[in-house]
Amino acid sequence: MFGDGNVTYHPLYIQNLVDAFELAAASEKGSGEAYLIADEKYYSLNDLVTAIGQSMGIDVKIQHLPFAPLWVAAFITEMLYKPFPNVDPPIFRRRVDWFRQNRAFNIEKAKKELGYQAKVGLEEGLAETAKWYQEQGIV
Repeated sequence: MFGDGNVTYHPLYIQNLVDAFELAAASEKGSGEAYLIADEKYYSLNDLVTAIGQSMGIDVKIQHLPFAPLWVAAFITEMLYKPFPNVDPPIFRRRVDWFRQNRAFNIEKAKKELGYQAKVGLEEGLAETAKWYQEQGIV
């Protein structure tokens, strides 16, 4: 993993999203409003990766690498691809920023105005997701 893995991510299990859509559709307050929808808690990238591994029965050992060389490589790759506007570089700064940008959201507005409550927690959501991926033959 590039960086220290302490950036935050706020997962959203699909059933929680469907519940939020249904609440917004049924509420007069939801008309014309924007809501941030996520699961109840956010997690560090380290914790999220570990939890994903656990949901699949895998003991994950995370090796941390410095972020700066990855960012420099992305910048150089973007510059090398600049003369080719119809070809996307395989690595670019916006993509590698995934390792350093916090993504924790405040879902209080949806909770307060729509009565949104994330019913499916991380462990259950990851277990169901892993099961689905296995049934589809993806993993």
